[in-house]
Amino acid sequence: MLKSTLIKLANYKDMEITDDMRGEPLNENEIEGFLDKLAKRNVVTTDVEKIESGDFAVLNLKADQERFNRKNLKLTVGLGMFNSELETQVIGMSRGEVKTLNVHGHDVLVDVQSVQRRSLAEVSNEIILSLNIKGVTTVSEYKAHLINKDLKEKRTSAICQNIVDFVINNSEFAISEEDISYLYQLQLNAYDLFSRRENVPLEELVSQYYGKSVDEFKESLMNGTPNSIKYILLFLEYNKEDQNLQSIQAQYEEQIKEDSAMHGISIEEAKKSHPYDFFIVSRYKGMVLVKWFNYAEERVREAELA
Repeated sequence: MLKSTLIKLANYKDMEITDDMRGEPLNENEIEGFLDKLAKRNVVTTDVEKIESGDFAVLNLKADQERFNRKNLKLTVGLGMFNSELETQVIGMSRGEVKTLNVHGHDVLVDVQSVQRRSLAEVSNEIILSLNIKGVTTVSEYKAHLINKDLKEKRTSAICQNIVDFVINNSEFAISEEDISYLYQLQLNAYDLFSRRENVPLEELVSQYYGKSVDEFKESLMNGTPNSIKYILLFLEYNKEDQNLQSIQAQYEEQIKEDSAMHGISIEEAKKSHPYDFFIVSRYKGMVLVKWFNYAEERVREAELA
């Protein structure tokens, strides 16, 4: 049980939401990026005459070698999944063409049955209609929808970040040095156990995931521990209303089962490498942030309807 206490809780609903809590609208390049993603979800396949690299072809092959004696061979030309030399030589052949190729010193009779090419669809009003977005039926309306949706998301995120600063800075906490030492060591032990289980040195692990040296990582962990304790205290205070402790315990047990199965270790070993107190550090913070984010969303939605 923590020795740290929450002395005074700042009510996040008392924070003034100002007009400057927002982000920049999407620029043209960002909008085009969204349209490209939409185009990639609507690939068009067309029949073509000549084979190019990347085309999907159906070939009949005849040869003395069994490997090249195939009927209705389906392949994407150029990937090399069947035979790189043959795939290179069929480029430029036409649908219906029959030709003898020399592949690795062997004659292979190639009969091109069909050639298809996949290309990105041009984003049209028909594609936009298929998205079933209320009030959005054209490409221009979709662009406006993207801009508006993005602005609302940025507005929500900005309000949420201001709530974080408001509550953390205006609440009063008594943070125990003993709690800091305990949670810091708990987190460090968890990372150390993870590195040993994965057979990756801690130095390599923190460099890969955090871009830090071990000393920098330890300093960052120590500096962040008081805030982690604050989030635990905030969650416990909010939990008096929401009663989420039982569900978190159940989530932890489920996580331990998954860890045990994934790494082939016992439940006891999984709990040792992923202690409950370590689990709740991130989980409690996440649930507090979700509470604040939901409130920010409500305020943005209310302003939109006003």
